[in-house]
Amino acid sequence: MTGRRLWLGSLILGVMLFAVWQHYQTTGSQPVALALFPELSTHLAGLSSIQVQSQADKVTLLRQEDGWVVAERDHYRADFSKINSLAEALAKARLVERKTAKPANHAILGLAGLSTQTSHARRVSGVSGDFEFSILVGNRSDLREANFVRRESEDQVWLTDVVLDPDSEAQMWLDATIINVEESLILKVEFFSAQGESTLRAFKAEAAENWQLAGAHEGLPLKYSTIVNALGRALTNVRLVDVAVHDPVRWKDKRAVTFGLAEQRVVAVSVADIQEQYWLRVEDSDGLPDQARWDYRVERYVFDEFAKTAGDFLQEADELVQD
Repeated sequence: MTGRRLWLGSLILGVMLFAVWQHYQTTGSQPVALALFPELSTHLAGLSSIQVQSQADKVTLLRQEDGWVVAERDHYRADFSKINSLAEALAKARLVERKTAKPANHAILGLAGLSTQTSHARRVSGVSGDFEFSILVGNRSDLREANFVRRESEDQVWLTDVVLDPDSEAQMWLDATIINVEESLILKVEFFSAQGESTLRAFKAEAAENWQLAGAHEGLPLKYSTIVNALGRALTNVRLVDVAVHDPVRWKDKRAVTFGLAEQRVVAVSVADIQEQYWLRVEDSDGLPDQARWDYRVERYVFDEFAKTAGDFLQEADELVQD
């Protein structure tokens, strides 16, 4: 009886193993571990361009002598850390699981060809000397930190072991920092109206704890004692949303702010509101040589920092009466 049970158990196990083997053969989903681009790691140092393209957008990143630039933004400087992260992820990525090889399923996984109007795929390609690479990146997996990918010349879809989430919008690859000045370096600030008239002045005395208003507003009651201190942080990590080549038309009704810094450095910032798009320009005596070439589009809160009036700092008349 015992021998019969063992024989029956072995038979059942054999049938189960055969079923699993047959499933893997027919579905092609057996675990694997293949490098996405086996040669890329040896070509990273010579990488000269990367392109990310979707059905709607395209960005071309080019390596030049002084760094990486975004071709679609008139060769404005790119965010090197983001480029490096993508390149390293592509070099390390492995194909760990076969998925569908049926073209009818590509769209479900975000891997329909870019010629398809509703495609959500992004083609990532690059060049390093004679070495070139290209891959279609689809949806992220719901079950793990990974993406579905396929080569355009093949129907086979694979699951990676890393997340690949490349942006195809050019503005997302820009070096977002416009200017970054330490608070301790700023000594005085002066605001000007669109007509060029001085509207507000402030300074921080060497031994003083807080900033204070100067000129016609000196000594007037503030909303609170430290409110003017924010002016000293106005040039800290100012960031862009997008960039464009300078257009004088944008600056017909500009407002301006001049910052006096240590060692006689001067930073002049202009801002303009054009149909609820907020623009900023910087002229820095210690800035980059091509700084005057650019107009920066910024968020509303950035614009507001450089469009202050006395009313932003002083108590209103009804507040004084209540006091």
